[in-house]
Amino acid sequence: GYGRHYRLIAGSIPKISLKFKAFSENRAFQTAYIQLKTGIGSLKSHLKKIGKTLDGVCWCCSLQLQTTKHMLLQCPYYAVQRRKMEKALGRAPLLMQVLFHTVAGQKALEAFISNTKICTSQWIQTANTSID
Repeated sequence: GYGRHYRLIAGSIPKISLKFKAFSENRAFQTAYIQLKTGIGSLKSHLKKIGKTLDGVCWCCSLQLQTTKHMLLQCPYYAVQRRKMEKALGRAPLLMQVLFHTVAGQKALEAFISNTKICTSQWIQTANTSID
Protein backbone atom coordinates (compact mmCIF):
# COMPACT_ATOMS: atom_id res chain seq x y z
CA GLY A 1 0.00 0.00 0.00
CA TYR A 2 0.90 3.62 0.28
CA GLY A 3 3.61 4.54 2.80
CA ARG A 4 3.01 6.73 5.84
CA HIS A 5 5.03 9.60 4.38
CA TYR A 6 3.07 9.54 1.11
CA ARG A 7 -0.28 9.49 2.96
CA LEU A 8 0.90 12.44 5.05
CA ILE A 9 1.70 14.44 1.93
CA ALA A 10 -1.20 13.27 -0.24
CA GLY A 11 -3.76 13.45 2.54
CA SER A 12 -5.54 10.31 1.45
CA ILE A 13 -5.19 7.52 -1.02
CA PRO A 14 -5.78 8.98 -4.47
CA LYS A 15 -8.55 7.61 -6.63
CA ILE A 16 -7.19 6.57 -9.97
CA SER A 17 -9.35 6.31 -13.05
CA LEU A 18 -8.27 5.33 -16.54
CA LYS A 19 -11.43 6.86 -18.02
CA PHE A 20 -10.86 9.96 -20.13
CA LYS A 21 -12.17 13.06 -18.36
CA ALA A 22 -13.45 15.51 -20.92
CA PHE A 23 -12.42 19.08 -20.15
CA SER A 24 -14.17 20.35 -23.26
CA GLU A 25 -17.70 19.91 -24.54
CA ASN A 26 -16.43 19.99 -28.13
CA ARG A 27 -16.37 16.40 -29.43
CA ALA A 28 -14.19 17.27 -32.44
CA PHE A 29 -11.61 18.72 -30.06
CA GLN A 30 -11.77 15.67 -27.77
CA THR A 31 -11.15 13.36 -30.73
CA ALA A 32 -8.26 15.48 -32.04
CA TYR A 33 -6.79 15.79 -28.53
CA ILE A 34 -6.76 12.02 -28.02
CA GLN A 35 -5.25 11.43 -31.48
CA LEU A 36 -2.51 13.96 -30.83
CA LYS A 37 -1.80 12.70 -27.32
CA THR A 38 -1.56 9.04 -28.37
CA GLY A 39 -0.05 9.60 -31.82
CA ILE A 40 -2.64 7.18 -33.17
CA GLY A 41 -5.09 8.42 -35.74
CA SER A 42 -4.88 10.60 -38.81
CA LEU A 43 -1.24 11.71 -38.59
CA LYS A 44 0.77 10.40 -41.53
CA SER A 45 3.49 8.92 -39.32
CA HIS A 46 0.85 6.57 -37.88
CA LEU A 47 -0.81 5.92 -41.25
CA LYS A 48 2.58 4.83 -42.62
CA LYS A 49 3.05 2.42 -39.71
CA ILE A 50 -0.28 0.73 -40.46
CA GLY A 51 0.31 0.65 -44.22
CA LYS A 52 -2.29 3.27 -45.24
CA THR A 53 0.22 5.61 -46.91
CA LEU A 54 3.63 5.22 -48.55
CA ASP A 55 5.42 7.87 -46.52
CA GLY A 56 4.92 9.67 -43.23
CA VAL A 57 6.06 13.08 -44.46
CA CYS A 58 3.94 16.06 -43.44
CA TRP A 59 1.54 17.02 -46.22
CA CYS A 60 1.57 20.65 -45.02
CA CYS A 61 5.29 21.38 -45.38
CA SER A 62 6.93 18.21 -46.77
CA LEU A 63 9.89 18.80 -44.43
CA GLN A 64 9.59 16.21 -41.65
CA LEU A 65 7.55 13.24 -40.46
CA GLN A 66 4.03 14.28 -39.56
CA THR A 67 4.07 13.56 -35.81
CA THR A 68 2.32 15.25 -32.92
CA LYS A 69 5.50 17.11 -31.98
CA HIS A 70 6.01 18.30 -35.55
CA MET A 71 2.42 19.51 -35.95
CA LEU A 72 2.21 21.32 -32.63
CA LEU A 73 5.75 22.66 -32.23
CA GLN A 74 7.59 22.69 -35.56
CA CYS A 75 5.47 22.74 -38.75
CA PRO A 76 6.00 26.12 -40.48
CA TYR A 77 2.50 25.90 -41.98
CA TYR A 78 1.04 26.58 -38.50
CA ALA A 79 3.56 29.20 -37.30
CA VAL A 80 0.96 31.97 -36.86
CA GLN A 81 -1.40 29.77 -34.85
CA ARG A 82 1.55 28.46 -32.80
CA ARG A 83 2.49 32.02 -31.81
CA LYS A 84 -1.08 32.58 -30.60
CA MET A 85 -0.88 29.33 -28.62
CA GLU A 86 2.42 30.45 -27.11
CA LYS A 87 0.88 33.79 -26.05
CA ALA A 88 -2.07 31.97 -24.49
CA LEU A 89 0.36 29.98 -22.34
CA GLY A 90 1.75 33.16 -20.80
CA ARG A 91 5.01 32.40 -19.02
CA ALA A 92 4.74 28.63 -19.43
CA PRO A 93 7.10 27.18 -22.04
CA LEU A 94 5.71 25.73 -25.25
CA LEU A 95 6.32 22.05 -24.50
CA MET A 96 4.29 18.91 -25.11
CA GLN A 97 4.06 18.27 -21.36
CA VAL A 98 2.64 21.75 -20.76
CA LEU A 99 0.10 21.44 -23.59
CA PHE A 100 -1.22 18.06 -22.50
CA HIS A 101 -0.85 18.16 -18.71
CA THR A 102 -1.79 21.67 -17.56
CA VAL A 103 -5.11 23.50 -17.64
CA ALA A 104 -3.57 26.50 -19.42
CA GLY A 105 -1.92 24.18 -21.92
CA GLN A 106 -5.13 22.30 -22.65
CA LYS A 107 -7.02 25.56 -23.20
CA ALA A 108 -4.29 26.86 -25.51
CA LEU A 109 -4.27 23.53 -27.34
CA GLU A 110 -8.05 23.64 -27.71
CA ALA A 111 -7.82 27.09 -29.33
CA PHE A 112 -5.00 25.87 -31.60
CA ILE A 113 -7.01 22.84 -32.73
CA SER A 114 -10.09 25.00 -33.19
CA ASN A 115 -8.12 27.38 -35.47
CA THR A 116 -6.17 24.77 -37.42
CA LYS A 117 -8.64 21.85 -37.40
CA ILE A 118 -5.68 19.46 -36.93
CA CYS A 119 -6.82 15.82 -36.62
CA THR A 120 -10.47 16.67 -37.29
CA SER A 121 -12.56 15.40 -40.20
CA GLN A 122 -12.24 18.81 -41.92
CA TRP A 123 -8.45 18.61 -41.69
CA ILE A 124 -8.40 15.06 -43.07
CA GLN A 125 -10.61 16.11 -46.01
CA THR A 126 -8.25 19.01 -46.73
CA ALA A 127 -5.29 16.61 -46.61
CA ASN A 128 -6.97 14.20 -49.01
CA THR A 129 -7.78 16.94 -51.53
CA SER A 130 -4.24 18.38 -51.37
CA ILE A 131 -2.71 14.95 -52.00
CA ASP A 132 -4.92 14.18 -55.01
